[in-house]
Order: sequence, then C-alpha cells, then structure tokens
Amino acid sequence: MRLGLGFALVLGMGCTSPPAVLRAPNTYNVDEQGVGLHGYDPVSYFAEGGGVPRVGSSDIVAKHQRVTYRFVGEANRRRFLGNPERYVPLFGGWNAWGMVEGQRMDIDPTSFLIQDGHLLVFFSGTFSDGRAKWLQRDGAELRQRADLAWSALR
Repeated sequence: MRLGLGFALVLGMGCTSPPAVLRAPNTYNVDEQGVGLHGYDPVSYFAEGGGVPRVGSSDIVAKHQRVTYRFVGEANRRRFLGNPERYVPLFGGWNAWGMVEGQRMDIDPTSFLIQDGHLLVFFSGTFSDGRAKWLQRDGAELRQRADLAWSALR
C-alpha cells in the first residue's frame, strides 16, 4: 500500500510546475538581484569611460536584457543607454575563455579585454588565467568558437 501511495504522489507531482530550483539556469551571469559584471560599470572598461573597471553605484542603474548594470556616474549611464550593445560584455558576462570550451564560468571583473570594440571578461585565479590564454592564441578564431558555443547555450 505504501508503494502505491508513493507512486501516486510522484505521479501527482508531475502535474504541477517544477520548483524554482529545477528551472534552467539564468542565461546571463548575474547575482541574486540580477546585477551583471559583479556590479562593475560596463562603460568604465572603455576609453570613453576611463578604460579602468570601476564598481558602479547601486543608485545609478540601467537594465538591458534582464540584466541590471550599475554606473559610476550619470554620464556613463547615458552613454550606455545610447548604445547598450556597445558596452554589454559578450557571452552574457561569462568568462570568454570558458565559453570557448562551451562552459558558463564566473569571472574576475577586473580581468578583461576590449577586442574589436567588444568587452570580453575572464576568470583569473591561481590555477587559471583566461585572459592570458586568450592572448596567446588567435583572438578572431577564439571569438568564432565562443560565439558558436554561446549560441548553443542560449
């Protein structure tokens, strides 16, 4: 009798929506509040924003493709809103080297590269440095591989 009741409960559970933890992972690399780039200002990576990654303010934000970005000032926020595709990191803000390998991997927001006018962010740690690996290879070929992997993961 117990087995039958358990089986009935399992069948009944299949009729409801899955719990939140079973849903597909977020396409973008964001924190629990939906903030991308670990809170860094995406414009700050580019020459017009200073060329040095800086942490943005939680009071100066803009949203693009379900990701909230923070900015160091209103001028950077306006630049971003004028052309967000120029400033958002490629591959959903995931590690560009990891994307070459077809994996979503977190980043060190201070490890970056501007390639062909696009922001690439990388993981950098004791045992791995994605940016260094990227720079040792043909960036155009790596970008093609990462683009293919990103298309498959989306």
